[in-house]
Amino acid sequence: MLCQHSPLAAERYDVRPTSGEIENPLPTLIRRPDGPYYSQGDERAFFEWLKRIPCVTKLGGEGEELHIHVARSKVTLSSLRELIAAFRRYGVSMQQLAQLETATNRKWFRDPSAYWYRSVFSRSKPSKKILQTTSRARKNGKKPERRSRAARA
Repeated sequence: MLCQHSPLAAERYDVRPTSGEIENPLPTLIRRPDGPYYSQGDERAFFEWLKRIPCVTKLGGEGEELHIHVARSKVTLSSLRELIAAFRRYGVSMQQLAQLETATNRKWFRDPSAYWYRSVFSRSKPSKKILQTTSRARKNGKKPERRSRAARA
């Protein structure tokens, strides 16, 4: 059973800069929609996890979105690893983490053998075969014929 998202969840777990220093602009990571959570404890664990990540400065929301504000200057390998893990665990789009790449973390972050690499850095491109089939079908005004394997060989 899924737990309904509490509209006050982001407010309950609001994280604000302690030093009074706010970077401008803050990278904002978005979870769309915010949820699902499988229990109230699952929701609480997610927000508490984010709250413990030193580079996360503010959690807020707009409609069904959760906005996670990050202080770029506080992004360390450790905090980036925590964001990667939290995003993977809770199904948040990981491609938006690419904006946190810096000269300092680039070699580690862009390691093609890392489990997160494809989720963060790969951009899916449409297959040329699909594009050709679609354009032929439109050009002829017909549905393309399927050929048997023997005919294709």
